[in-house]
Amino acid sequence: MRRLSLLFSAIASAAVMTFAGTVGQTPGISFQMLEGTWETYDASATGRQVTLSFNDDGTMQVCRVTSGDITGELPAVSYSGTYKICPEGVVTYSLKETMALGTHCEGSFSITPAGNSIDVTLNKKLEGVGEKGFSIHMFNTAECHHVSLAAKPDVLQLFSAALPYTFNPMLKDAEKLLVHGRQPAGGLTGKCVKDLRNGFVSYTGEGAPPSGMEACIWRCTDGTTLLAVNCLGEGVDVQPTVQLYFFRYDPKTRTLTRLDRMSETVCPVAVTRRINLTVKLPRQGKDIKLVTHSYEGEVTETETVTWKGNGF
Repeated sequence: MRRLSLLFSAIASAAVMTFAGTVGQTPGISFQMLEGTWETYDASATGRQVTLSFNDDGTMQVCRVTSGDITGELPAVSYSGTYKICPEGVVTYSLKETMALGTHCEGSFSITPAGNSIDVTLNKKLEGVGEKGFSIHMFNTAECHHVSLAAKPDVLQLFSAALPYTFNPMLKDAEKLLVHGRQPAGGLTGKCVKDLRNGFVSYTGEGAPPSGMEACIWRCTDGTTLLAVNCLGEGVDVQPTVQLYFFRYDPKTRTLTRLDRMSETVCPVAVTRRINLTVKLPRQGKDIKLVTHSYEGEVTETETVTWKGNGF
């Protein structure tokens, strides 16, 4: 009986320690979770529209629009500076007001993930934004979609999950051949490469000249997976990139987020109209190549976009 009592005491103690260890813990955060632009979920409830933007180089921006002009383009206050992610969901910052005030401030705020949104609480007064203890519920303006995938999906599984959120009809033909092993409708034929071990696939359609695509994945440090889908336009000697998509899959929330800002950073095709620019996704290695061609098809410039461990 004494042994049994000791056993129950040990179990009870372990249970108390486990429970005590879980109470008050804040889920860990990372840049992959913070990347993008966060906006106030309900500006009318708080009387202010706050925007937070985090970059993977450690820089950030904070903007607040007045309650009476929450749709205005000019923020009432704007900060720019650096941030650092600390344990237990705390982010420290060093900011400078970029408008009239020009003041420098340092402090921190606590972030609590809440599904596809976050709760942000100021640990110190931030002039023009809120007093110490001010809390605001925010959402990410990036497209975020729920998908049913495992913890580490392969490139084809992620490509299929991302397909509904792309806008190039050629990708549907690519999916038919890559995923289902069927040639596109209409009597056309295509060629494909499936290298699941290296997380790379490609497709070239039939045509004169042909179009095509390629996709690859990167495994990130916090368990998320980054997917790139590169749509290639028609070309005789070279195929220019006409659309480039980046998606991040988070297995903890089973969400797929489309990262338009990363796409524009790597290849601003929609902005610059550089129709002679070709993105080359890596089948080996991590880095992306940008190849610029003359209109005669000759290579005029090659640039390397370096993998940073979590993105580009």
